[in-house]
Amino acid sequence: MKFYDYEELRGFNVYDSIGLYYGFVCGVVYREDNVYVKACIRVVAEDSVPDVDLLKKMLSSKNISVEDESLDILVSLAREHGLDIPYKVVDQNIDLVKGIFPVSEIELIDEYYEGAMRKGVVLLNTPREALYRGRKVEASSPIPLPEKIVGKLVISKKNGVLGRAYSIVIGPGHPGLRVKRLKELKGYISWLKFLSDIKKRDPILYEKLAAIKDPLMHRRIALEEYELLVSEIRKRNIPEKIIKEIDKYIVSSEEGFSLFVDIPWPKIFVVNEIIIVE
Repeated sequence: MKFYDYEELRGFNVYDSIGLYYGFVCGVVYREDNVYVKACIRVVAEDSVPDVDLLKKMLSSKNISVEDESLDILVSLAREHGLDIPYKVVDQNIDLVKGIFPVSEIELIDEYYEGAMRKGVVLLNTPREALYRGRKVEASSPIPLPEKIVGKLVISKKNGVLGRAYSIVIGPGHPGLRVKRLKELKGYISWLKFLSDIKKRDPILYEKLAAIKDPLMHRRIALEEYELLVSEIRKRNIPEKIIKEIDKYIVSSEEGFSLFVDIPWPKIFVVNEIIIVE
């Protein structure tokens, strides 16, 4: 278990227990009973946001004490008492404090890098955002649909951030989730070998791929260029099954380490704005 001070934690995205985005870390509050983390949302000019002052007046008229309550609590109280949430349009970009939660609600904290950018997540063990949105919190088995998973951050309750969802895969008895790791991997794509094998099967397809990167000039392509290469291939409407074949031609400098990891679908807990796995 790793601990973080506020400066290390600041800006980390916060998600609730069912994978919904709650806000980002914008402060820490120290009280006698506990330590609390403050979460904010960034509001862009002309966005609609709950009118906190009016909401407090509406709740106070029902003899509900709301003096020091945060936005998420005010919204939850209004829903509980059947009140419509009043909104207003902001005229400038602001960071709005959404809520404050105790550290006891934190399930996991992890950091990761995408490119050179350091990022991080705080995963809660409560459905805070679901309650804020007025959504029912019901246990349901996620459905393995490619359009619902591709590109989403995948977080393991045991191992932290795994990577981003890449595709649905098939295994004995059930499907699985293929995740592209975010860890920077040293190695290369054996481009010449890949294109040589393609040429034996489909000379026309070979010509299309060779036009992207001449295999005689680029026998190997660094793994850092993987996403750019795939993007260029997709622009030429080449089938996804061909793109996925590239993975077989990855040579890693780390023995036993793969760019991808496959997770059996029964181990997927939640598919929402992020994917939460065992």
